[in-house]
Amino acid sequence: FIESMQQSQKAYDELVHILKDKYIKSGMTSSSSEKKAIEDARYVFPNACETRIMVTMNARSLINFFKHRW
Repeated sequence: FIESMQQSQKAYDELVHILKDKYIKSGMTSSSSEKKAIEDARYVFPNACETRIMVTMNARSLINFFKHRW
């Protein structure tokens, strides 16, 4: 399992680099291209892989989120 995850991480890192360069060449800014590349490259990981997600929102949005999700 560990070896498989290490191979997935290596493939992910390479794919992020390739996609970021592609997006920059297509006219995207560096920060936007990096975010999109990271998001798209995530598909190489298996479903059991741990993913950290950070969400920011104001109080009104948080209340609305809980209303719809609970």
